[in-house]
Amino acid sequence: MSQASTETSGQAPQLDKLEGLNAAVKGQKTLLFISLGLATSALLFAIAIFVLGNGESADTEPEAIPYTVMIRQLESQIESIEAQIEERELAALQTATALSELSTHLGRIDVNDERNTVNRMQSLAIKQEQDFRIFLSTLEAGLYNFHMMIPHSRGWWDEYKADLDEAIQLSEAREEYAKTLRDN
Repeated sequence: MSQASTETSGQAPQLDKLEGLNAAVKGQKTLLFISLGLATSALLFAIAIFVLGNGESADTEPEAIPYTVMIRQLESQIESIEAQIEERELAALQTATALSELSTHLGRIDVNDERNTVNRMQSLAIKQEQDFRIFLSTLEAGLYNFHMMIPHSRGWWDEYKADLDEAIQLSEAREEYAKTLRDN
């Protein structure tokens, strides 16, 4: 019984970890694409400023110096964004590695295996109901013999027989229910 509980408790956290890991990978992919978009737009903006700065006339030459400062600031921001992108790519690679490991573990789980705890419990419940009916039948036979030995004991025997028959019917119904669960 303890092995069965450890099997099910071992499988549920693995599935939870896999789902959490899958959500983390999706979130990191989204952040990676956003970072790439920002880096691309910053680069395009820097190129546009550079091109527009070179296309101006000689009268605006003194203003070119602030553009170079701006370009340097944008380049430093681009470098910072590129470093963040590299960090995110590394984290995504590590997450993908962990995900592939969990996928191999998940692939080893066989839901239809006869050793599956649910199937074993249902088979055990069916067997217990059958054993219970055998016990009730043996008890009924013994009490019938006892009833035959005691004169004028018809009243209690009829009541007791009705109770035994009801218990047998309930046991048969529980067994049928367990069989339908197992077959589905």
